[in-house]
Amino acid sequence: MQIGGLDRNRKGMMVRMRIAFAVVVLAGTAVSAERLSADATRPLDWQAKWIGAAAATRPPIDMGEAKWIDNAETNVFRKTFELDVVPTGVCELAFTSRDSFKVSLNGLPVADTYWEHFHDWSWLRTLDVRKFLRCGTNELVFVVKPLPGENPSLVARLDCGPRRIVSDGTWGRVIDGFSVRGWRETEAPMFAKAFEVKGRVRRATLHVTGVGFYEARMDGEKIGDKVLDPAPTDYTKRVLYSTYELDGLTPGRHELSLLLGHGWYDQRSLSVWNFDSAPWRDFPRGIAQLEIEYEDGMRESVVTDRTWRQVRSPVRYDDIREGEIVEPSASGEVGYAEEVPPPAGRLVPETQPGARVVRTLRPESIRRTADGAWIVTFPENIAGWMRMRMKGLGRGQVVSFTYDERLSADGSPAASADWRKDGVWGARDDGAKRMIDIFFVSSRSYEVLPMSDAALQRDRFISGGRDGEVYEPRFVYHGFRYVVIRGMNAAPDVADIEACVVSTDFAETGSFDCSDAVFNRLMANAARSYRGNFVDGFPTDCPHREKNGWTGDASMASEFAQYQFDNTAGYEKWLVDICDAQRATGEIPCIVPTSGWGYRWGNGPGWDSALPVIAWDLYRHKGDVLALKDCEQAIRRLCDFTAKEHLRGGLVDWGIGDHAYCGPAEKAVTREFAVSCFAMRANEIAAQTAEALGHAEEGARFLKRAEDIRRALRLKYRRETGVFDNGGQTAQAMALSFGIAEENERTATGEALVRALGEKDDHLDVGVYGMRFVPEALSSIGRTDLAFKALTQTTYPSPACWLRDGSTTLWESWNGDASRNHIMFGSFGGWAYAHLAGIRPIEPGYRRFMLAPEPIEALTHVTATVETPFGKVASAWKRAKDALVYSFEVPAGTTAEVRIPGASPVDLGPGSWTCENGIWERQ
Repeated sequence: MQIGGLDRNRKGMMVRMRIAFAVVVLAGTAVSAERLSADATRPLDWQAKWIGAAAATRPPIDMGEAKWIDNAETNVFRKTFELDVVPTGVCELAFTSRDSFKVSLNGLPVADTYWEHFHDWSWLRTLDVRKFLRCGTNELVFVVKPLPGENPSLVARLDCGPRRIVSDGTWGRVIDGFSVRGWRETEAPMFAKAFEVKGRVRRATLHVTGVGFYEARMDGEKIGDKVLDPAPTDYTKRVLYSTYELDGLTPGRHELSLLLGHGWYDQRSLSVWNFDSAPWRDFPRGIAQLEIEYEDGMRESVVTDRTWRQVRSPVRYDDIREGEIVEPSASGEVGYAEEVPPPAGRLVPETQPGARVVRTLRPESIRRTADGAWIVTFPENIAGWMRMRMKGLGRGQVVSFTYDERLSADGSPAASADWRKDGVWGARDDGAKRMIDIFFVSSRSYEVLPMSDAALQRDRFISGGRDGEVYEPRFVYHGFRYVVIRGMNAAPDVADIEACVVSTDFAETGSFDCSDAVFNRLMANAARSYRGNFVDGFPTDCPHREKNGWTGDASMASEFAQYQFDNTAGYEKWLVDICDAQRATGEIPCIVPTSGWGYRWGNGPGWDSALPVIAWDLYRHKGDVLALKDCEQAIRRLCDFTAKEHLRGGLVDWGIGDHAYCGPAEKAVTREFAVSCFAMRANEIAAQTAEALGHAEEGARFLKRAEDIRRALRLKYRRETGVFDNGGQTAQAMALSFGIAEENERTATGEALVRALGEKDDHLDVGVYGMRFVPEALSSIGRTDLAFKALTQTTYPSPACWLRDGSTTLWESWNGDASRNHIMFGSFGGWAYAHLAGIRPIEPGYRRFMLAPEPIEALTHVTATVETPFGKVASAWKRAKDALVYSFEVPAGTTAEVRIPGASPVDLGPGSWTCENGIWERQ
């Protein structure tokens, strides 16, 4: 088990957990023994060296005689060449350009980064383009977007069997070259060393990490139960390490190993967000330090260094977006590790719980397709991977596993030109493209196995020819409900297969149940989507197509998470990631961690406000003052950046509007109105944060700015009494929720909101902003019944209509044409706790809180519980004949302000309470 450093949540004490078997990470030669310091919590003095793969295993990519070229007349570079025959092996195109590019071969798109705003030309891109080649005349075309003030430029080399084509003076003007990087290393490098334990051990403590990921083993047994460790960060700022306290380390000789995955540190596939040219990118490396105290009081330190052997890896290839090539039978010596430079970021302990396999699922069914593949269907759409015991395979036989969240009509992963039938994005000229593939461009796995069998979310297994070998990836995860298996000799056995559900290992501390089965399913789907999008220490939009930490998605789901889960440490980690990503100007990107992509892309206050909103939610619900302290200055800088760069006439018109709106664009809330509301809220939180931390005077200017924005919104967007912007659902709801409507016009604003729903037959007509605020606003005017009706409509558009298609998670779009595991529409979960059950904090951490359930005719009962820093809060109501019976639980040290229909407000102290017909009883 992991020692997660100091537990910052509540107690402030060191959490020390033990594992049941001996654990260590390997070292070089031991240093001289000395007495162990009595201070076990001293700052770590790293004696270990960072190690990485031997240079011979990662030779540089050969560019031969290729020259840098440019052209002042055009940004299009063409090269025509003849082929008598198309080679049977890999035909590699290696290239880079000084800015974004499009590449085509024989008129077919090969690679495209043209819409990006972050690009590092110093990294070579490599692609296997064999499938694009043809006998006879071929034409290779680059379209390069030039940097301001520069000519378009590039360098390129194409190998077609024995023939090599290089950029030279026949393509354009030869210019001075620029230094480019790239190497051939493909395996997840593995290191091992034998060492001797010389006596009886009193205590052994291991500190270890590896980037991108690591897995440590002793005598072949995995150390601990964390996976995908460490959680990704901006590796130029922070690198997280884990600490393990070891039991059972016995005298004698042991074999220790350290396996390093590429992860986010060395992403080699090409996709939209340019992690393949991240500023930290380098080949994998790891560090480990084992401190052993013997029973006689002597100690020795065992550290990683160049004496570790490099051995053949069971992971022949891994890429966090594409997948993994697993060869468990791999064995043999490669050489010795090299001592390598550390990542630029400082080593800090990982205080969040880390990712784990939190549960497993058996298949729902296995069936065969007409072309001989096997489709494994699981009962839920999850994030993680499949584990399978292999039988009946020959040595060297390759089996592929393709993960997807939907199938097409023929039972294969959805791939046709008609995404309205099977959910794919559309067809390219070189073949159909699955919906989850839309931002994935190319793979490097062709260096291990043929490119023709590579795809996003596809693992491959190379058999050693022995029954009982286990396929299970280590350094990737997938979003899926279906796995298509190809290459098997016989039908797979259900008993040999299970799905591993992977998540950051936070506790589920809330529960909600009501009399409506549809709504209960929606709440369960929201919980699954939340976990499936907080896999490894940061919140993502989807676990398959992107795996990106979109700030807006996280912000919309934050309040629900505070009720349902205790993910305080995970959020604290991610908020620091945001602070690390913040530029000196105060600007933050729309995805965190980021390679450099996402600044000024157009995210705007609706997305950027994740920083203040989540920090404030943690303070309100968990009493987490540390998050506020960590983020206070960053929140201020963000508000000042938005004001300086984008506040015009008191309003902001920059960024994302009501994203994923289900109606025609012209009917959506005006972007300026919506994002100005978020800018106002961010400044309000900046002021509230300053006051909470005793800096009220410093917060005054933010409060004034918020008031200025509110006045500007009213001046420009108040159309008539109570009506704002276009009078649509989102605009009216935001006017109510953000306080743009003044007290004396809230009734009229609410009536306009009700009319807007009536015009849609009481269906939602919203995007993510509307989903977040329409239910809340309706409850604020006493129409919780209408909010519940809109959410549970079984006809389009509503989240409940997704259930008709068997959804087990929330979708990204109302019509299902995009991801089917998104959390951004999950904000209704927080609304259910806050209004149907009526649980709302008044003072930070629930020292004082509200119990104000809102019974509606559509339900006969609601029950909810929330674990707070003071203990469990419970709220329930049910219909009993003609009466409503309320039940509440108030934890010690707190006071509940109770408001129930038809009765005067009352304060309740600790204990269990019931109320029927206005009569209170303490249980």
